Amino acid sequence: MKFLRFFISLFLILLMFNIYKDEILQFDFSKFKFKNLLYLLFLMSLTVLITSSRYFFSFKSVGIFYPFNKTLNLGLSSNLMGQILPGGGMGGDIFKFILFSKLKVDKRLITKSILIDRGVPLFLALMISCLFIFSEDNYMYLLICFFGLLLIFYIFIIKLKIETVYLLISASHSFILIFLSSYIFYSILNNFGASITFYNCLIGYCFVFISKIIPSYGGWGVRETVSAVSFNLFGIDPSLAIICSIYFGLILALSSLILGIFYIDDIIKIVKK
Repeated sequence: MKFLRFFISLFLILLMFNIYKDEILQFDFSKFKFKNLLYLLFLMSLTVLITSSRYFFSFKSVGIFYPFNKTLNLGLSSNLMGQILPGGGMGGDIFKFILFSKLKVDKRLITKSILIDRGVPLFLALMISCLFIFSEDNYMYLLICFFGLLLIFYIFIIKLKIETVYLLISASHSFILIFLSSYIFYSILNNFGASITFYNCLIGYCFVFISKIIPSYGGWGVRETVSAVSFNLFGIDPSLAIICSIYFGLILALSSLILGIFYIDDIIKIVKK
């Protein structure tokens, strides 16, 4: 499976580069200013902190009580592991699963919390991506999609016996995360002179966000391919979308490294016990 994820990432990166090689090589990378990099790095660090703090409420929604500061440290560390290990975010999930197994937490509860932590953001991104239908003025289909997804959401709560309050707090974290990540992508696009509204960028980014379910190495390759396709729907040149996606991935990896490197050693010690 590790080889498959690595192969998918490598194949898609090479495919995109081969298709848009001339445009990428001729691109003026000097447009991206250093001060903008620092600003976006700050914003991306906020998304990492929001993701890490969300774990606390995802855990509480299934009855796992773990101190907030330790949960935050775990989130920062697992987020870093998700960038390093094959499988993107799944590497961080495996890291969390091992840690809580060592702490004698019921494995079924661990699995539920990970499903919530991964499933709720994807569900929200799917709902937002349905807004694309507005451009076709097909409101009836939008309402069917919206209420259908809402029904699935409530069935999900009832079946897994989840505490609604903590789930909603976790979902609000995810909602802010999606908007902030979309704004970062929007800022990178604008920095390179792209003409796109934030509304359209939000929808385009949600397609990229949903692509996280595809196996890859840290999201590389998949993110660039989906960015090229989704943002092209809004008139953005695929080569520009690919370049912006690469910048987005590099900023994410750097912010994860800066925040996670301070806590990774303590968490690894617990796992090794």
